[in-house]
Amino acid sequence: MINFLLQGVFVFMQLTARFRALPMVQMGVSYWYLVATLAQTLWLILLPFINDWGSLTIFIVFWLTLMGLITFQYYAPSDRPVAEYWFLKFPFEFYFAWVTVMLLGEISITLQRQNSSPVVILSVGILSFAIWFGGVIFVLLALTKPFYVIPTIIGLSIVSY
Repeated sequence: MINFLLQGVFVFMQLTARFRALPMVQMGVSYWYLVATLAQTLWLILLPFINDWGSLTIFIVFWLTLMGLITFQYYAPSDRPVAEYWFLKFPFEFYFAWVTVMLLGEISITLQRQNSSPVVILSVGILSFAIWFGGVIFVLLALTKPFYVIPTIIGLSIVSY
């Protein structure tokens, strides 16, 4: 629910004259948001009708488009750092973190539904935590402008499991 409210804030703000011409919208978000929204809509519509691997494939495309969006935003020049962050970047960092957590859960669910062996399911679960941890370390320490939202959401999801 929070995720969709944040997207609503972005949609409203990018419609205003003050924000729509900014490089963060023109070069950062560009068409990535449209593709991500289409992939999410396709996933939601087809979820009951396609098999688990098809659902997982569409979800990975959805995740990759969000990764592309936040990557392009990362390199886009910023004229108003505080306002641009809260209205134009934060919604997508939150969205990407939430979808990352869901992706790893989707992988686990797919393996369970395919009657994979417990060893495979446990191995993928352990690998998922390693990927989460590596991703958190990367976005906090390896980047010149670290992301704080992504590790926070991922950390909260680990604690809640």
